[in-house]
Amino acid sequence: MKRLFTAFFIVTTFCQLSFSQSFVDEKEDISVLPFGGWQGRDSEIYEKIITEKILALIIDSRKFNVITSDDAELKRIANELRIQLSGMVDESTAVEVGKRRGVKLFIVGNYTGNTVEYHKATYNDDGDLKENSHYTSKIRASIKLMEVETGKYTASTEASAYGRSSSERGAVLDALDRLAEEIFDNFRKYFLIQAYTSGVNQSEVLLDRGYELGVKEGMTFEIFDIAKEEGKVRKDVEIPVGTPRIGIIKITDAEANSARGLLMGEAKGLMPGYLVREMKYTATTSATIVNKTLNKVTINRGQNFEIRSGEYFTVLKAKKNGSYTGKTKKVGLIYISETASDYAVGKILKGRYAFREGMIVEETNGSPYMVSASFSYGLSLDQKIVRANEPSGVHMVNNGEPGSVSLDTDYLERYNDLSDGEIYTFNVHIRDLLYNYTFTMGMDFYSIDNGELNAWVPKIGGSYQIPIIPELIYLSPGVEIGYGKMRQEFNEVNQLSEDESDFVRDWSPMLGASLEGILRLKNVLLFANVSYRHLRYNSWKYRAKTGKDDDDGNPETKFYSIPDQMVPYSNVIIGPLYMQAGIRIEFPVSGF
Repeated sequence: MKRLFTAFFIVTTFCQLSFSQSFVDEKEDISVLPFGGWQGRDSEIYEKIITEKILALIIDSRKFNVITSDDAELKRIANELRIQLSGMVDESTAVEVGKRRGVKLFIVGNYTGNTVEYHKATYNDDGDLKENSHYTSKIRASIKLMEVETGKYTASTEASAYGRSSSERGAVLDALDRLAEEIFDNFRKYFLIQAYTSGVNQSEVLLDRGYELGVKEGMTFEIFDIAKEEGKVRKDVEIPVGTPRIGIIKITDAEANSARGLLMGEAKGLMPGYLVREMKYTATTSATIVNKTLNKVTINRGQNFEIRSGEYFTVLKAKKNGSYTGKTKKVGLIYISETASDYAVGKILKGRYAFREGMIVEETNGSPYMVSASFSYGLSLDQKIVRANEPSGVHMVNNGEPGSVSLDTDYLERYNDLSDGEIYTFNVHIRDLLYNYTFTMGMDFYSIDNGELNAWVPKIGGSYQIPIIPELIYLSPGVEIGYGKMRQEFNEVNQLSEDESDFVRDWSPMLGASLEGILRLKNVLLFANVSYRHLRYNSWKYRAKTGKDDDDGNPETKFYSIPDQMVPYSNVIIGPLYMQAGIRIEFPVSGF
């Protein structure tokens, strides 16, 4: 059973719109039954509200004629059937009303869930208010499209929406607003406007339908390779799967019975008399490159297509047959820096050697970032000699447990001075194409004299790419900071720590700067650099027990300092100058 409120309406009209005056074009015939199924109080109110909101959206679309319960014909039918328009009516009765009034389709809706939650105010640790108390509402609905002639449902969809407000009613009304929008948008695809091109002047296209039949500024239409057939109603023309799409137009001006639009890109061979159909979703804005320099392009669309500064466009390469329909190859990226009424200027970010005038650009939601990974190897140009300590007798060390320990330094006789340095680097990078900055995270591995001493240094850094030959050769100065660890292993430490440790270790901050040359070959970058890196390790420690237990009853340990005279290499300076070469593989973040 369904309540039939005053929002019961029927859409039926006939309108002749033809540049040849040889056929009739009709609006869709549709009616909406009031919603039911609301759980809780005020059900009649909320069921009526959603019906009226959907009604308002349908009126605003101008695709339908709206007939309310004040319609004389509707009243006559109701009297014949002995029903009240505001009373109870089941779907079979609605079908009978629809048949008598000439309605072909009903939208039948039903709430499938509605909840409201209260959220208390929240505060931070200092007692300051983070968020006020509020209500949230979630509402779900099931919507079906019923064919009056057969009484069968031909389509259905689910819709849900959230609302938020400081009051319970406000949250529900907010959710209902959103729900009505979603319901209407879900069913819009079943009532797409079709028309014919009535005139073509270069990139400007005229249509034989206007705002009286729902055509509005900002709509986008697909152009199909289907010619007008005399005497056939436009909205009933079937478009077989696989029909070639010639192009897309965006409506810029709508009159009562006609509309004007601009081609989004190219449409070769377009003439009057081609079928156009409203797109289910607004098409991505596209344009044509009319001028190109090394660093900038001009496209033939601007503010008239709502193109604004700060937007990004990908550059598309046509297929071998010259078509841009179907899957196309993306060969570049531009950033819109300047717009006028009918053109825009873009900065070339990528692919400047792969595209030319006449190519299509398409708006993208992608980002101007590239991600990459690199590996490089290098040698020290001036590794400071690392002097080995010589035996200096017996030294006493104090720690928590086993306490004071004496150790003879004769073991230092086996160590020699070190001088040769190597560096291995692995990095990941994020590069901003717009500003040419690169952020780097990575790891350096330093080796002195084939691994006698090693250090690991996690680091971050930044660099700026200066194009010498854009997208081919770059010069890139950069800086890095890190914090590295080095350890020296020798068994004598066991005596000091009572077998708790057999090494000493130290940490050092790293400050670095580099100048890099880059050769870019598509997604592969070959590079070489000269860098300065400063690390110094001269405060060595070993781990030993403190003689105390922690809260769990386990022996505590900590690092104790060891005298410099007992460390094989007490003062280690890394580098400071290196030369490296490597390879980097780079990919776009969003696949533009």
